[in-house]
Amino acid sequence: MLLPETLSVSDVKIAVLTEAEFDALLEYSCSFPTEEAVGKRWKRNANVYKQQACWSLHPFDGTPEPSGPDWWLGEYVLMPRRADLSNRPGPRVFGVRWSKIVVRGSRPGPG
Repeated sequence: MLLPETLSVSDVKIAVLTEAEFDALLEYSCSFPTEEAVGKRWKRNANVYKQQACWSLHPFDGTPEPSGPDWWLGEYVLMPRRADLSNRPGPRVFGVRWSKIVVRGSRPGPG
């Protein structure tokens, strides 16, 4: 699954939330929700930890990023099924749609 910081600028969507909506989202800044369900949403602070040089093996080294929070909304979406060679549909595959969070009326603080 792609992390939001890997998106190109043209691919970034904006999610405008109220403070109550923002506060109601569970935070998964260093992981993903275990239950994959279409429409499941969470928030991720991309600046919670600095990335190591070998981030593909272990994304975060536990050092707080000094630049402040960078909040993203993650949402599980169903990817199109790919047919196998016998034209049977493949298994259900989930992806993540990322949107930059903007909180209406204020800026959210650290998680």
